[in-house]
Amino acid sequence: MNFFRSIPSDKYDHRYAEGKWNLKEMLQHIIDAERVFCYRALVFARKDTVELPSFDEDVYALNSNASSRDWDDLLEEFNQLRSSSMRMFTSFNEDQLNASGIASKNRITVLGLGYVTVGHVLHHINVIRERYLVN
Repeated sequence: MNFFRSIPSDKYDHRYAEGKWNLKEMLQHIIDAERVFCYRALVFARKDTVELPSFDEDVYALNSNASSRDWDDLLEEFNQLRSSSMRMFTSFNEDQLNASGIASKNRITVLGLGYVTVGHVLHHINVIRERYLVN
């Protein structure tokens, strides 16, 4: 949260290249992806055997309306979502964490989805530092 709060307001609508997301869209993508990852984790922890599809992040971004949202509102949504995600993952026992399923045509464990959830945010923080916050 400290990193996202430290971003200057003149960068929220910045795109580092044509066709790339602005930072509001990036944060909305992070939120959307975390919801998808957590849903997958819940499905597999509860031993549902359904194969889950991938999601098209560009379609989600195009239909997110993120550019018109307030930055602080996006941050609060992310903060609450992350708190909820942490509660869910800490509620799983060892058997649930080791449960697995198929998502995006790949087998993954619930624990693996926990790492993906955290790693995804770290990946985008690095992208923001390298491509959005230069100059």
